[in-house]
Amino acid sequence: MLILPLAWRDSRGMRRRLVLYVGAMAMGVAALVAIRSFGENLRQAVEEQTIEVFGGDVQARRGAPFREQDDITLDSIATAHGAALVREVSFPSMALFPASDATRFVQVRSLDGPYPLYGEVETFPEEAIETFRESGGALAEAALLLQMNAEVGDSVRVGNRSYAIVGRVDRVPGQSDVGSLVGPQLYVQRASVDSTLTGFGSRTRSTAFFRFADLIEQEKAAVALDEAGFRVETATE
Repeated sequence: MLILPLAWRDSRGMRRRLVLYVGAMAMGVAALVAIRSFGENLRQAVEEQTIEVFGGDVQARRGAPFREQDDITLDSIATAHGAALVREVSFPSMALFPASDATRFVQVRSLDGPYPLYGEVETFPEEAIETFRESGGALAEAALLLQMNAEVGDSVRVGNRSYAIVGRVDRVPGQSDVGSLVGPQLYVQRASVDSTLTGFGSRTRSTAFFRFADLIEQEKAAVALDEAGFRVETATE
């Protein structure tokens, strides 16, 4: 019992230094915790942005339109591994805007499934993306509508198909200005595309995007897609 009183008496000349040392150690520990927390938050933010730009956890691609057997395989793998699936077939084409009788070279993105798997599409009106998913039609980039002197409610013709413009796209996940160098983007439902535009000789690229709830299932699905002959890439790569 005498140890504490003796220690307290002997520390009279060093108490200020002791407080300084303890305070410095506490600040150092707090700084390390803050730096580690900042690093972890930064890593998580970068990962989230990467996945949003990538469009999914896994991509399976072909340099041609998906064939019927491809669709069967993709659906089967998505079901077997509990994944959400979005398919996109993109190709360049000329688009005619009857209201102004003007044409423009565009990049057509034909989609099916719950696009986008990550992030949000900003449209005008706000409900345009839901209208597009449920009823079809077309979504056009804001720059395209401005160039063609067109507006929501007008129509656009691509190949032998006409589409009502149900909304203006202001932003899509992963969008960059580089994509506009190819041509402004026009979004339509994959089932409504004129098949002659994706036939032999077309510059068509097909991509299947998957979102998984389980990492193990994601890895198994990536192996299955590779064995099925798709070019496979994951967001972590």
